[in-house]
Amino acid sequence: MGDGEAEAEAALTRPLRIAFVLEATAGGTRKHLRELVRGLVATGFEVMAVVSKGRDVDFGDDIAWYGAMGCKVAVVPMVREIRPWEDMKALARIWVHMRHFKPDVIHTHAAKGGALGRLAALSWRRAAVVHTPHTLPCEWANGWRKHLYRAVDAMLGRMSDRLIALTNAQKNTMLAARLTAVHKSPTVIPNGVDTWAGLSRSEARRKLGAAEQDVVVAQTARLEPQKACNVFIEAAGTTRDERARFVVLGDGSLRKKLEETAAAGPAAGRITFMGYVQHAERYYSGIDVMVLTSLYEGLPYVVLEAMAAGLAVIAPDIPGMDEVVQDGRTGLLVPVGDAGKTAAAVARLVNDEALRHALGAAAREEVHERFPAAAFIKRHRALYEKLVENRQAAKRTAH
Repeated sequence: MGDGEAEAEAALTRPLRIAFVLEATAGGTRKHLRELVRGLVATGFEVMAVVSKGRDVDFGDDIAWYGAMGCKVAVVPMVREIRPWEDMKALARIWVHMRHFKPDVIHTHAAKGGALGRLAALSWRRAAVVHTPHTLPCEWANGWRKHLYRAVDAMLGRMSDRLIALTNAQKNTMLAARLTAVHKSPTVIPNGVDTWAGLSRSEARRKLGAAEQDVVVAQTARLEPQKACNVFIEAAGTTRDERARFVVLGDGSLRKKLEETAAAGPAAGRITFMGYVQHAERYYSGIDVMVLTSLYEGLPYVVLEAMAAGLAVIAPDIPGMDEVVQDGRTGLLVPVGDAGKTAAAVARLVNDEALRHALGAAAREEVHERFPAAAFIKRHRALYEKLVENRQAAKRTAH
């Protein structure tokens, strides 16, 4: 029996080894990886996270947490942009880590981590390769980059054992764009959320600068073009009800511009920019309405967490959102980028406390039933085990 066959047989008796690769260590992808590591380590898997820490300034806290959980951590400098020399150095370092860890599954995430991780997997063919794109290039890239990224994704998708879609809509987009082989249909695994210890309502509202009679309308987002926070500011400016208090939790490259826009417009004095807030969900007990204005998303944690906290949610009708927010039952959907319709939805909820509570209660029940963190982990674990078993069966058949 050769070394490769011996290693494959050993995987049947020892805990599976899962190696994650992620460059985009910010926002939802950061939270997604953290949930995976927590759940898989707790259920006996051996886990390694190959990550970059150039995004969120406090990602070092996650690295320390991974180590305390028993997850191996390899910090590899990666950048979002195409930089051939830096990308080659990162690829070489990832390859070395894979050779040392000897994973059974290499699970890559997002664009750059997906490209580098799957190329590195070519040197460790004993592992099943899984990729979760989170968002797709056809949603965010422009010009020649859009065509290049789609071609690269299609090539790497055919080399992968499985792609994971966060929604059925995303799965259909993957199939239409031919990002995977016909016989390897993407597996849909939606994000999941757990319960958390939040602040009391009075403490949260004090920190948010809101009075008890205020109706707090919030947006939690990275202040980047994708999130279209300008729509939130415009909607705030056209909401006349003085009870509405608008709060933005998040930071990013557009913060200064957005603050200037808010200060110079009709929303002046009615919007508070909190900056980056670690574990922002702890403040949701003091919020009444959560607004998402993104131009595109995979399956945003902010919506799931707001719903789990019992908030009334207003979200854009982007592909896949109606699989989470049922318009008029668990939240309100509005056209993408439409500040007027967003403002109308805000005004409706500010003026109707009973509707806010009804939507929030239904949303909480929906998330607890359909999007629990335990199911998120269980589905990943089942997929990993199935793919490893399939590869081992194929090797036995070949011999």
